[in-house]
Amino acid sequence: MMNKFSFSKHILIITLAATISGCAGKLANQTYDDHRISDPLKPINEKLYVANIFLDLAVVRPVATGYDYITPPFIRNRASSFISNLTEPRNTINNLLQLKLKRSFTSLARFTVNSTLGIVGLFDIMGRSGVPSKPEDFGQTLGYWGFKPGAYIYLPLFGPSSVRDSIGRVGDFLMFSPQSLVNSTSAQVGTTVLTVVETRADLLRFDPILKRQVNIYNFLKNGYEQTRVNQIFDGNPPEQEEDF
Repeated sequence: MMNKFSFSKHILIITLAATISGCAGKLANQTYDDHRISDPLKPINEKLYVANIFLDLAVVRPVATGYDYITPPFIRNRASSFISNLTEPRNTINNLLQLKLKRSFTSLARFTVNSTLGIVGLFDIMGRSGVPSKPEDFGQTLGYWGFKPGAYIYLPLFGPSSVRDSIGRVGDFLMFSPQSLVNSTSAQVGTTVLTVVETRADLLRFDPILKRQVNIYNFLKNGYEQTRVNQIFDGNPPEQEEDF
C-alpha cells in the first residue's frame, strides 16, 4: 500500500513533468554558452573548497585509500555494480522527464533484470549483454529543458556544483533516493558510506593530475562545466564560441 511520502513523490513527479514540458528552451535550441557557469560566490566557494580539501585529506582519502588497498577487485566490482544499480530508478524517471522513452525503458529493464538475476545488482547482467546504463539526473533534466546553471557552488563533500544542479540533487532525492530502496536505517547508512568511499576510491587515480595543476580550483570548476554540458547533450555538445 502506498504511504503518504510515496504518494507525494509520485505527485511531485507528475507536476515536474507537466512543468518542464511547457518550457520553451528545449535542448535543440541551446548553445554551449547557455550552460556556462558564473562564479559570483568565489570568495565563499574558495573557503568551502579549502575546508573540503582538509576533510578529504584528514578522513575521506585515507579511508578510500585503505579500502582500495585491502579490497579485492572482484569485491570492488560487485560494490560498484550494486551502487550503480541503485541509480537506475533515478535514471528511469529523468529519462522519462526528458521524453527519452527508449532510454527510460532501458534503465527500467536494467534495474529489473540486475535486481533479480543480478542478485540485487551485484552483477551487471544487462551490461554484460550489451545494454549499458543511461545515467540521467534532475540537474540534467532541468538543463535539457533550458534552465541555465546559474552560479557555481562548491558543496562540502559533494564538490563542484551549480544552483541548477544543487536544486537537481534535491529533486532527485525527493523523487527517488537510492537509499529509499533499503528498508533498515543501518543499511541506509551503510549504503551511503559505501557510496562515498567507493566513489572516492575510484577518483584516487586522478589525484596525480590534480597535483600538476597550477590552479586546482579553476581546473575543477572548468572541468565540471565541460562535463555537465557533455552529459546534458548526451556526449554531443555544441562547439564553444571563440573569445576574441
